[in-house]
Amino acid sequence: MQSSKRIRHRSLPQLIGVLLVAAFAGLFTLYHVISVLDRYFTDHSAYLARQALEHRSDELRREAVIHARVAASYRAGGDTEEQLRALHRYYRQIEHEGVQVVTAAGRLLHGRSDSEVTLDDTQRALLLRNMDSSEAASGFLHTDEGTALVSAAAISPIVGAQGPELVVVLIQLLDDYRLLELGFDYGLADLHFADGQAPIGSRLQLNYLDGSPLIVSWTAPTFGRELLRGLLPIIIGSVLLLALLVGLIARDAIRTASKLVASYNQLNASRSQLETSEKRFRDIAEAASDWLWETDAQLRLVYLSGRFEVITRYAITDWLGRPLGDLLHGDDIDLEAWMKSADTGSLRCHYNDRLGTPRISQLASRPIIDDGICIGYRGAASDITERVREQSQIEHMALHDPLTGLANRARFQAFIDDSLVSQQPLVILSLDLDRFKAVNDNLGHAAGDAVLKEVSERLLQCTRSQDLVARLGGDEFIMILCGHLTRANIDQLCTRVIDTLGQPIRYQDRDVLIGTSIGIAIAPDDAVDSDELLRCADIALYRAKHAGRETWRYHGDPPA
Repeated sequence: MQSSKRIRHRSLPQLIGVLLVAAFAGLFTLYHVISVLDRYFTDHSAYLARQALEHRSDELRREAVIHARVAASYRAGGDTEEQLRALHRYYRQIEHEGVQVVTAAGRLLHGRSDSEVTLDDTQRALLLRNMDSSEAASGFLHTDEGTALVSAAAISPIVGAQGPELVVVLIQLLDDYRLLELGFDYGLADLHFADGQAPIGSRLQLNYLDGSPLIVSWTAPTFGRELLRGLLPIIIGSVLLLALLVGLIARDAIRTASKLVASYNQLNASRSQLETSEKRFRDIAEAASDWLWETDAQLRLVYLSGRFEVITRYAITDWLGRPLGDLLHGDDIDLEAWMKSADTGSLRCHYNDRLGTPRISQLASRPIIDDGICIGYRGAASDITERVREQSQIEHMALHDPLTGLANRARFQAFIDDSLVSQQPLVILSLDLDRFKAVNDNLGHAAGDAVLKEVSERLLQCTRSQDLVARLGGDEFIMILCGHLTRANIDQLCTRVIDTLGQPIRYQDRDVLIGTSIGIAIAPDDAVDSDELLRCADIALYRAKHAGRETWRYHGDPPA
């Protein structure tokens, strides 16, 4: 009861206070981030506005230079009047509101205006003064039609040309539509000319050529405020949900405190039950099929269950105080390294029991932690010797012929596939026993089995350790020879096999005579697929039998 009151009157108000402080801190941080974000996009939009106008001015200046260089060709030879008429025809093709050709002193020689946008002598002189010694100049001027972007470039004569220095002037009117279109190209909304009353954050001041201010304005982006409007409902909802969660946690904490008081009252009664459980555990440990163990931090054994003596035939006292690693040895990893690696799996170990018999054990281990420090290890050891032996027998039977012990079709297929994948040269010898059916018919299947076993042993004597001999069924055998072999080597082996199998086989005081025919296929010359390679060997075997038996034929050779 005291715990419940303490939670209600002290812990809960403190938790609510921390929640409020965290909420206000989060809102303040969000507001600061949004302000920085808005400031960044406002500054960036001003940069884009300046870039848009300066880029348009640079484009018009470069265009004036190009037209001036083209017009320079008109000044080579001929009289001045003819030059002006040629220039007049050329400049009628330029798509701008106004084009003027003036002298270096500002006197107008030629002018064209599609929208009555012209420059007076003062404006032309002002533009030419800005050229100074450079090739071209551009800037903004007041005209009767509004603000215009103008550029000038000197028409440089070619070598040997005579005549006064001329300047071409291009005039481009920046009306509201053209300025709005320019803003859209640079991602600015509603770019327009403005006066000094435009908002500071969304305006840019440039200068006309006469020094008067040119102010443009646009609608500045407000991504930060838009983000705030989108996030604010979520934040408020999250705070309310968190407050509700805190209330639920506080309620559960009060209930939990009451339960803890009740649990504490039952603790003393549970001690006797714990002692009973410990005794029960010891009884189960002694009756279990596995033996239990425990070590100190240095892996010295401090406890062994009674099953240890039954399984290992060692006395428990012989091993207490000795390292567990002296008894068990990991198959794949050092025992001590595995236990200290905190691996939650199991480790297969081997050892010899007291009689010297090899045994296999599956070891499980868990660290003993006290105040964050490992003070030892404990676990169980299961004897799996019989299980491993049975598994090995099963795996051997799955890949070997039960009668002869040779590789069966599955083992043969896996062996040849692996060799072909590694692009290892192979020689396949397909063998079929001659006169074997007569053995079964005359002497019985027991005699046939004895003959097959003897044939298997003789074939193994004819091969190397890296080769494979398989029985595919009946009296059909396969020999796989690995590595590069010459025809002479293969012929020598075939002669040896035929001679060896042609020797009498003793069965119940009788000599049994058989023979063999051999078909040969070579990889990769004949085939690179296991099924196709075996088919080639079978075709060669058929040709060997047709040739009179007890001989061999190559698949790649032409029929005799």
